[in-house]
Amino acid sequence: MLQEPIEYTTPDFVARLVTQAEKSRQLARIRTLAAQEKDRRRYNSRHRAVLYQPGDLVWIYIPVREVGRSVKTVEKVLRAVPSSAQTFGCNLRGSRF
Repeated sequence: MLQEPIEYTTPDFVARLVTQAEKSRQLARIRTLAAQEKDRRRYNSRHRAVLYQPGDLVWIYIPVREVGRSVKTVEKVLRAVPSSAQTFGCNLRGSRF
C-alpha cells in the first residue's frame, strides 16, 4: 500500500535541510582528505630528496625573453611595410587578421 505523503512544516523542512547540508559538507571533507592523501602518496613515491652542500655547483636556468612579448605570439618579420602602403588582411595558420 502507498503511504500518505508526509506534510512537513517549515521548521521541519529547515531542520532537514540543515542536517542534509551538514552531511554533504562532511562527505565533501572526507573525500577531499582522501584525494589529498592519494596525491601525497603519488608525489612522495616519485620524489627524491636533494641535499646541497656549500660549494656545490648547481644549474640555474633563466630564460632570456624580450620584455612585453609572449612566447606564443612571437613571429618572424619578413619585411617592414611603409605606413603609406595599402594593407589587406590575410589568413596565416588559421588566424584572422
